[in-house]
Amino acid sequence: MGYKATSNTMNLYITMSLNSTDPDVKKITKKIEDHVQQFLTSDEAIKAIGDDNYNIVIRSKDKKKMN
Repeated sequence: MGYKATSNTMNLYITMSLNSTDPDVKKITKKIEDHVQQFLTSDEAIKAIGDDNYNIVIRSKDKKKMN
């Protein structure tokens, strides 16, 4: 997992250990995105993030964007 802040938007990059051709990759991508979204909307995260914009980018092992 990594992050990069550009033009008032924080980008969160998550790289999975699955290739984009894995049969379960879409389901797992959705679960990861849901969990990250749930955390980012928690009271703890809101205190740190505030009203900052963010993007969640989930990539496969073969570096393809999955969401």
